[in-house]
Amino acid sequence: AGLAYVDDDGDLVHITGASDLADAVDQATRDGKDRVALQIHPHEPAPVEAKPTVAQKTVAVGPVDIPERLLVPAAIGGGFATALFCVWLAVKLAKN
Repeated sequence: AGLAYVDDDGDLVHITGASDLADAVDQATRDGKDRVALQIHPHEPAPVEAKPTVAQKTVAVGPVDIPERLLVPAAIGGGFATALFCVWLAVKLAKN
């Protein structure tokens, strides 16, 4: 999705950078408005043949390569497992 505004001609203008936003502010100022009305619009999907293929990034972690998209879930899961083990160990030691 992207941000857009309606210009003086009634055209929908997608904001792709700071200059587009500055144009929207200038138009609102010329029209005597104290704010810019932005709309959220989905971008048109690109044709299937136009989509570039993206190679999956991997990060070397010791002797194995972990896909980058799995690093955060693995870190959260590992942290949860470690905390669970520490609680279990504390309960066992407290009973002794």
